[in-house]
Amino acid sequence: MSKIVHFEIESNNFELSKAFYGACFGWTFEIYEHLDYHLIDTGKDVSGIDGGFMPAGEYDQKVILTINVNDLDEKLEQIVDNGGTVIMPPQDIPGVGRLAYFKDPLDTIMGMLQSVANKTESPPEEEE
Repeated sequence: MSKIVHFEIESNNFELSKAFYGACFGWTFEIYEHLDYHLIDTGKDVSGIDGGFMPAGEYDQKVILTINVNDLDEKLEQIVDNGGTVIMPPQDIPGVGRLAYFKDPLDTIMGMLQSVANKTESPPEEEE
């Protein structure tokens, strides 16, 4: 079986992209010396993949990648505070969690998911 092992986000302003994703998700970055490319480290605390910012070119975006978050509402506030735009408000997906879409400051569309396992709500109290 094949798994996704890397993602790329087109950018025509690497510094703006790094500032946005660093502030909102805590990602860190390293310049890849051999190309006009910036590696993205999404962290080692959970499973997932790392990626890179590549120069914006002739490609139209065909894929929306989704980022796992613990608190969707808090992240949506951070998105707006850092120059992003919410383009689909949170939607409940039964048995999965809450999903929202946003555009970063350079109009890249991304998703965020607060999975059922990450909900911060207290379980309902049992009736006696």
